[in-house]
Amino acid sequence: MKSNIRFRLLLFCICYFLASTSGFGQYLIPTIMPEFSASAFPQIQISNTGNSAVKSAIGPLRVSVWDGQTPGFLFDHDTGTTTCEQELMGNFLSGSSNPYGPDVVLDPSGNGVFMIVYRSDGQIYYEGWRFTAGTCNPVFPPTMLSGGSEFCQYPNIDKGFNTTGVVWQEGGRVKARAIEWSFVMGPTVEFGACISTINSQPDIAIYDDGVHQLVNVVIINQSIGDKDLIHKR
Repeated sequence: MKSNIRFRLLLFCICYFLASTSGFGQYLIPTIMPEFSASAFPQIQISNTGNSAVKSAIGPLRVSVWDGQTPGFLFDHDTGTTTCEQELMGNFLSGSSNPYGPDVVLDPSGNGVFMIVYRSDGQIYYEGWRFTAGTCNPVFPPTMLSGGSEFCQYPNIDKGFNTTGVVWQEGGRVKARAIEWSFVMGPTVEFGACISTINSQPDIAIYDDGVHQLVNVVIINQSIGDKDLIHKR
């Protein structure tokens, strides 16, 4: 999931689950952790961020990504025990504009692999990284997911144990592709192909326990003078 910010990038926020005194459940208290300042690169003109977190055998893993003047990410192992910061590989695409509107997801198995999606020159790209022995290393170069013709935006990504799903807006349609962790792409799927009005700003969530899988996509459908939410499963 992504959030828009204007002036300041908050990289990490841990929500503690505390037992309710009423006994009717639990509630969340957002607690701001010490900021891990990504000082290696200029962090200005940031419009969008993305983040992901999983548990692993070596402790919690977190990664946050941002756009702006120097799009990049910060990987954190065990709340600051080990961090690594890198520019996105998409910054170096020949003749392309800086990546915009990024999102990121970690492999839930905790193996340190993560994928980042973003828009560059009106198309959607993804790239792959792996955290190993205290460093973040590229494992898959920027690769175009979208069709290459119509203007694309609003990429979002989520991961189950078996499948990664990416959704984006391409022209007035919402499209999606599955990506295996070998970085092989599946065919493009179009949501709402029978709807003649504009579909936009999708988000995706995947539940996958290794046996059962549920993919949920939410879309804004804009008819004449109105906007409606559409859920696809």
